[in-house]
Amino acid sequence: MSAPAHTPPDGYGDRVSLERFLNALTEAGIWHRVRGDHVDFRCPLPDHPDTDASGSADWKPADSRRPGRMLLKCHRCGQERTDEILNELGLRGTDLFDDRPAHSSSPRARTAEPPRRRAASIPVDKSAAPPRIPTTSTVRLFTEADGTERYRLTRFDPTGPRAAEGRKEFKWEHHGPGETAWWLGKECKGYCRRCKASFNPAEMTSCPDCGVRRVCPSCEHGDKPTVQLYRLPAVLAAVAAGQRIWLCEGGKNADDLAEHLPAAEVATTAPDGSKGAWSPEHTAALTGATVTIVADRDKPGYDYAARVAATLSTTGCTVRVVRTPIDQPGADVSDHLAAGLPLDDLEPGSPATWADDGGLTAHASAPAPADQSGASVTSLAERARRHNDDGDQGGRGKKKSKGDDGGGGNRGGRLLAMAMEEYEPVWATTGEHYLIPRTGPRVARRLTEGRRSFIAELCTNFHDRTGEIAESSHRSNVLLMLRGYAERTEPIELGNRVARHGESTLLDLGDESGRVVEVSPAGWTVLPESPVLFGRTARTGILPVPERGGALSELWELVNVRKADRALAEAELVGRYFPNMSHPLLALSGEAGTGKTSAAETLTMLVDPSPAPVISLPTDQKDWAVQIGQAHSLVLDNVANLQQWQSDALCMSVTGGTTQFRALFTDGGLVSFGGQQCITLTAIDIGSQKADLSTRMLPVELERFSRGQRLSEQALKARRDELRPRVLGALLDRVAAVMATLPQVDELDLDLPRLSDFARVCKALDLVDGDGTDRYNDYLRLLGQQAEAIADEDEVSAALIAWMRSRERNGEGTWEGTSTELHGKLNRATLHRSRFWPETPVSFGKRLSTVVAPLREAGIDVSKLSRSSKKRTWRITVTDTPGAVDPTVEADLTPSPREEDSEPLLNLPAPADAPPPHRPPRARPAPSTARSAGLAASATMPNRASCAAHRR
Repeated sequence: MSAPAHTPPDGYGDRVSLERFLNALTEAGIWHRVRGDHVDFRCPLPDHPDTDASGSADWKPADSRRPGRMLLKCHRCGQERTDEILNELGLRGTDLFDDRPAHSSSPRARTAEPPRRRAASIPVDKSAAPPRIPTTSTVRLFTEADGTERYRLTRFDPTGPRAAEGRKEFKWEHHGPGETAWWLGKECKGYCRRCKASFNPAEMTSCPDCGVRRVCPSCEHGDKPTVQLYRLPAVLAAVAAGQRIWLCEGGKNADDLAEHLPAAEVATTAPDGSKGAWSPEHTAALTGATVTIVADRDKPGYDYAARVAATLSTTGCTVRVVRTPIDQPGADVSDHLAAGLPLDDLEPGSPATWADDGGLTAHASAPAPADQSGASVTSLAERARRHNDDGDQGGRGKKKSKGDDGGGGNRGGRLLAMAMEEYEPVWATTGEHYLIPRTGPRVARRLTEGRRSFIAELCTNFHDRTGEIAESSHRSNVLLMLRGYAERTEPIELGNRVARHGESTLLDLGDESGRVVEVSPAGWTVLPESPVLFGRTARTGILPVPERGGALSELWELVNVRKADRALAEAELVGRYFPNMSHPLLALSGEAGTGKTSAAETLTMLVDPSPAPVISLPTDQKDWAVQIGQAHSLVLDNVANLQQWQSDALCMSVTGGTTQFRALFTDGGLVSFGGQQCITLTAIDIGSQKADLSTRMLPVELERFSRGQRLSEQALKARRDELRPRVLGALLDRVAAVMATLPQVDELDLDLPRLSDFARVCKALDLVDGDGTDRYNDYLRLLGQQAEAIADEDEVSAALIAWMRSRERNGEGTWEGTSTELHGKLNRATLHRSRFWPETPVSFGKRLSTVVAPLREAGIDVSKLSRSSKKRTWRITVTDTPGAVDPTVEADLTPSPREEDSEPLLNLPAPADAPPPHRPPRARPAPSTARSAGLAASATMPNRASCAAHRR
């Protein structure tokens, strides 16, 4: 049994007649199901087993002429037996109105009809849900003249051993131009399938209960075009070419007929066939054409053919009406072709003459009495009895197949039908499978995992609808079929938190409503629906709706970043809102207790919040790939002693590399993980890293909390939740300003560093502020410092720098030679070498290639020349111009804010008349100092024997 209808919205009727009808069904013990204002029920007539719940009723709101009312019928018994259905339920015709009229003015109600002879009663329990009959679906598209898809009709035909007990059903869907989601019906009626709630679509577009949008943009703006003829582009081309058009009464007839027509002729149909309205647009499409109308052998088919023929004759069409010679009620052209008859056997004639045929009219009248149709009634009763018999083995001694529910239906098939009704399976470019809701927010959810399990939700809805429990085999088969349907489509690219849309950037808020923030050079705004698809993962959290009027100064109340580093930290945070960009690794360092973890979490929650925003560094490559593939921003806490693969993986996350692994349960299948992520590292001291990783880092230092500044965890979370909407709005203002300024940056012809897009964002923020803040040159100086530190800390590069500086003092600033020669010279010049020193010229050459960029920043240019005599030649030159600065900015020799608490920067340009800059000796750790002293003492030693004597 179903619950009573929901409480209606104000001004939309009180549904008294609906409640009265539901109470009558409940008291009579008749199974029924309520869907908003629609009721499906089993016919209560005793001579109708009704194994497919063919009864339906709809509540209609009051209008200017009539009060709210119920319209009901049994699709098997016909409208003429509605009074008998009311008698079985103990109702009268007046009970179908909200306000019962005192008397009826209908002549039909006043005319006393003779009592109908009741058929023999069939003992069928109608208190249970009718057995499910499996169906096959066929989809047909109805397009505009230019081929634009606007409507889609899905036909469901019963199949299996009990197909005769079922009935065909149809589902219309529509969407507007440029949309990809299909919305239920030819137009949005204002109904929420999830909440079973109805509302007035002229007053609201979202469900009043759950807030999910249920009215498409086209219907919201009144764009409701007429459903055109089936295959309209081909019809127009055939009309222009003077070819014959065949007009049928359904899409199946048109498809079957098209297979037997000459190539130039076209078979078409109007939407809904004889039950639909023939519109002026249909007439205009066939004006002046040669048309053959194929009528079905029943009275509705003849009436429809006569009506359409009369309309087309007034527009200059040459019209001919034919029918199949098969003398069976309802026979159509599909039956004609299935019987193997040629098209030439179709009988021409007049629909009016056919409709006057007495035998046919009697054949199409109401159902015959029970004594004339005892065989069919007995057959239906026998099938109903076999369905209720738990010991039945298929009627012929056959064992039920696994998954068979005993009634010819299949739970797996019904699960799949439910899934396909609600979702559209798609395939992402990463090889993963997603589901897109056919109605509602355009948000893709993963097929196999996510914040909410799809298969668990599907099985729960299946149990709520049918009372049955799906077995594990059903679930696995449904997932397999959905993956197969998804792989029939073209792979699509899904956004992950941020996505590009034209000249704008979209930020997914991550909530159930599917809202996004669109950021453009003109500003930002919140959109109720995303124009692009976003993928949701288990790490997708909810962003607050941004608010205007905030300031970034409020952010530094929560994140105690050193003042000298705040400008670059802001640039990194703004860059996170730009998709398809290489983001530097934000390295937060500071002594214990400076709030590194909470600061990293706060920064990440402004862009890509997650149920678990902070994780430890994965120790397995597959775990790392899975983590990195599900997030746009990620925090790795307490990073230290990186392995080589971890360093390489972090570099790939910056530049957008992809990692592939063998798919589970396959031999050759591959699954891809990767993309460009925003990674934040926290450590007390990041320490020295590989050259590739160091040049991708943006080190930011946190200050100690002053006395009384530290908040409790509860107070910090409350303050963060309070400030997040305003800080997010301020950040989006900065993003919009940067987007508007980037064209000016591109006109400056800058010498961009490795992470060029981040450098452009820095320069754009400098131009936006105009207050003298120089993020761009600060970033270049930082890169120079990092390169010099790498060169000093690497054993090979330190030895090469000391050796070239000693040659420079002797007037030899350039050296050319092979790797073997250079390896030998440095071996003789270096007294103390660690066990990591390259032992062979080949390994030495590879090691030297990894520090070319840091050496260039340190003033030593290393380049490879063309091969000569099968040997690679190196050229090493002392440039004396370490680092680089923006040429558009005048050099300033005064210390910058970053230099107040660090060593002097050596890569600033000196005045033109100044002598060459003097490099003060750098303070190094004890091992490096000893090695440098050995280099200085032994740089001029002539041979290996002298080195040995020196060691003794």
